[in-house]
Amino acid sequence: MRTDLLKGVVLGALTAALVLTAATAMAGTGVGGVFNLGQKNTANKQSTLRAATSGKALQLVNTGGGPALGLNVGAGKAPFTVNSGATVQNLSADTLDGIDSNGFARQGGLGGIAVVARWYAPQLPADPTFVQPDRYGGEGGWATNGGSPVMTKEGTGWYRMKVDPALSGQAYLLFANADAWGSTPLYAQGSGPFSGPVWDIYVHDKNGNAADAYYVEVVLVRMN
Repeated sequence: MRTDLLKGVVLGALTAALVLTAATAMAGTGVGGVFNLGQKNTANKQSTLRAATSGKALQLVNTGGGPALGLNVGAGKAPFTVNSGATVQNLSADTLDGIDSNGFARQGGLGGIAVVARWYAPQLPADPTFVQPDRYGGEGGWATNGGSPVMTKEGTGWYRMKVDPALSGQAYLLFANADAWGSTPLYAQGSGPFSGPVWDIYVHDKNGNAADAYYVEVVLVRMN
């Protein structure tokens, strides 16, 4: 009977050892191991989850007040990579190259372009080489202060540009370009206070006669 008892003890010990060994292998401690929730899992090779679904392939939810995902990498390494250039909603960045938004100038620097505005004629000539714009009239443009420049036609050869909100009290140099269809060249010049907010642009032919252009572009360059 003692022999049978000893055999039973040995068999039980071997079985327990095998169970513990199997449990260790199942605890995610190596390649091919099972991923166990609530435990530390280790693998030194890439793990891949591949799905064919119209929804999310993986959803992480944490109702305990903490983050749903943590990504830790070595110094100087990117925490993740993407293969799409699409914008991710609600994903924001606090800095650009380590600089906060308050560190970027909202007004063009000395000698920099502060405003670009354009105006197109409501009726275009029959010019097959001209690319039609998306819309006519005061097409606007952009301003470094975040404002919206608007150009209007006030009379024959007379155009007006206004920036809203107005630029700060600086001096600006105005450059105007007027294009005419055909062989007749047109010229443009601007007048008004250096600081705006309204500038008048006059277009004329080589004899100084007021003339309408089918395209007028105005550029303001900051002088101080």
